[in-house]
Amino acid sequence: MRALVLIMLSILPLFSLTLQEKIKLAEQVANDAIEGKKTDVKKPTQKAEVPKKQPSDKVENKKVEKTKYVVDVDKDFIDGRYVGKVGQSQSERTDIRKTIENINKITKSAKAYTFAETKLFLIISDVPESVSPVKEVAKACERAFENYFSGGYLSSFSAKNTIRVFSEKNKINSVGISSDKSGIFIDIRWDKSLNLEDVAWMFARSIFEKVALSAKIKCEYPEWIKNALTALVLEEVQLGIPTYYAKLSSERPHKDILSILKYPNDQKDKDLRMAHSYWLFKALGKVSEPQNLFLLIRNVIEGKFSADKTFAEFEKIINKPSNTNTDIWLGCVISAEVCSRSGGVSSCSVSEREILRLCSVRAFVNDEPISVPCDKLFKYSESSVKSAQVRLNEIKMLLVKINPLFFNSAVLLGEVYEAFLKNDKTKYDKSLNEFLLEFTRSRNTAKEVEKSIK
Repeated sequence: MRALVLIMLSILPLFSLTLQEKIKLAEQVANDAIEGKKTDVKKPTQKAEVPKKQPSDKVENKKVEKTKYVVDVDKDFIDGRYVGKVGQSQSERTDIRKTIENINKITKSAKAYTFAETKLFLIISDVPESVSPVKEVAKACERAFENYFSGGYLSSFSAKNTIRVFSEKNKINSVGISSDKSGIFIDIRWDKSLNLEDVAWMFARSIFEKVALSAKIKCEYPEWIKNALTALVLEEVQLGIPTYYAKLSSERPHKDILSILKYPNDQKDKDLRMAHSYWLFKALGKVSEPQNLFLLIRNVIEGKFSADKTFAEFEKIINKPSNTNTDIWLGCVISAEVCSRSGGVSSCSVSEREILRLCSVRAFVNDEPISVPCDKLFKYSESSVKSAQVRLNEIKMLLVKINPLFFNSAVLLGEVYEAFLKNDKTKYDKSLNEFLLEFTRSRNTAKEVEKSIK
């Protein structure tokens, strides 16, 4: 081995030899060493034949020389990954580096957003913790619409409405809606001032906006529709909404249907107005078909119907007995809905107001509505029969929750209406006197109870 090393060292000075000659000489030295011969490395026994270089060899050598490069540790690595490739030209290396840098920018930008979707909405947010609650409200809106409209709007949703949630750093309105040819956009600024009612309303509104988008119609929403749709979404999100609205409506019942349709857009008695609108919508849902109800709301907002025009549309879609007054019919359905959901036993004050409300009926004289007290029923017998029957039904439903102090009064008032419907004047007079005495006694007792509590 030592001899072989010495031999190899001895041939190093032969720099004048070509590469092929050096290879040939090295092979000869190795072979002679194996056979125990000594090779004169200064005078090779045979000159190595050098093959003639073909034209293609020259071209290839020039190409290799052109693409040869040394790895630059400062420029050829991005995020610890080598981005070059052996054989690349300088321009190719520059191009691939720019491409990867652009991809990294896009990727890092995308990481700043969180995405989610529901059946009708696509949610994009740069506040990750906002996605779950926003998605919950969006799904609540979808459930409310499905419950009352049965998908009459789905044909318009080839593309979903986009909900964009921004951090509080963005100087935008708390929640707003916009549209263009591509669709509907709801923008939300995620901060502590964000109101759930506003979000619920904007999601509900966006569905009707999407339906009207293809027709290029600008919608206008009466306050009662805004209140009702908002409450329906809130009902799917929060517990106790029906009970709360039932309490408000039982304590302060609506005047008539037309008054609800004319509610102004202000903050006075906001919760009470929302309760009345909510129960009106609930009643419409009970006495009409879902597809008809959806078309009704759509026609009202797209046609900018007045309150009177809207009430006229009610009469076209609700299912009611012939020759039945629409206001009375819807009022009875509302009362039934309120009574069934208010729960528990009413207070003395609420029970007293309910008795007073039920002490009169609505009748029509010469096509004009009048209020007929229960002691004047026989004077307006022909026009009061249907209203008296409605009042009797309301009293029967009221008995399950009326305060015990006023229970007997309610029973006796019911007997007044029964006697009138049977055309039994004697029984009517007797029941009427007993009712008046019992009701007076109940009111006095309630006052004493109230004083003792204070």
